[in-house]
Amino acid sequence: DLKELRHQFLQFVKCSEAILTDQNVSLFVKEAVVTVLSDALIVYGPQLKKTKPKVAILSVSPSEVLQVAMRDVVYQIVCSADSVETANESWEDPEKIAKILLSRRKVLTGFLKLVMYRNVEMIHACPIFAQYVKVRSN
Repeated sequence: DLKELRHQFLQFVKCSEAILTDQNVSLFVKEAVVTVLSDALIVYGPQLKKTKPKVAILSVSPSEVLQVAMRDVVYQIVCSADSVETANESWEDPEKIAKILLSRRKVLTGFLKLVMYRNVEMIHACPIFAQYVKVRSN
């Protein structure tokens, strides 16, 4: 039943929001939540109404709080000073570098897909873009 599936997905989104806004949850767990949630919101996002009208009832738009929480986690993983220091400490181990960069890429790509599909407002991606431009211009 589509209504039951929608209800379960909304519960998943609410749980994800709770995890992302909880200060006691590790960044590792938040990274996994953002990765999975990004993919899920691509599948069940507002564009579903246009592409698959028969299952449009499943369409879910992330709340403002969730969009900001996701942005903050992505920023922390990709742009924060701690994240850069971790990468700098690992420059001697090419395998570790590859894992760190792949992890960052997955999180950033998932979030930017949400921006592209207009599931996340562009205003929430601005700090990430600003940091990227700042780093690239130095």
